[in-house]
Amino acid sequence: MLTIWSEARVAIWHAGQVFSAAKILMPARNRGFNAIAVYFAALTLWVYGLMNSSSAQTKPSIDNDSPDTSSYQEYVSLNGLETLKTRSFRISGQGIPGITVMMDEKQQFMDVRNADKILAFARKLYKENYPLSNEPLPPLVENLGNLLRDLGSLPSSYASRVPSENPE
Repeated sequence: MLTIWSEARVAIWHAGQVFSAAKILMPARNRGFNAIAVYFAALTLWVYGLMNSSSAQTKPSIDNDSPDTSSYQEYVSLNGLETLKTRSFRISGQGIPGITVMMDEKQQFMDVRNADKILAFARKLYKENYPLSNEPLPPLVENLGNLLRDLGSLPSSYASRVPSENPE
């Protein structure tokens, strides 16, 4: 079972790196393969977040200003540069995975357990790559964004919040 979670952590690391690459694409380049890669990266983070939200006792706040120091674990930014902290997370699961986002001109951490916000961020990546707001998004990009929106709007009761038994 430990191997499966290790592989899942590697998968979400790569999904975060897809988000990072999508953020720096030239305008109107997040289409075709790139748009599909963002879509699957969002799904990967979303599923991991749903699977881990039931095992978490408490969720940390969305920003880094006031982490809970009583059971403090370091935040691991999946869409940042590779560091010792990110390698440690991939190998042993130490830390709280998430993505770093800009909100109100301030860098904030978004925990992957906030699965619906991860999907909203992926949709934002699509929109930000097309700077002309009066022009529609390409059909594939629009449809992928709509699929992510629909997943994010499902009531959270549809996703099982019951922790799985650990067969170890």
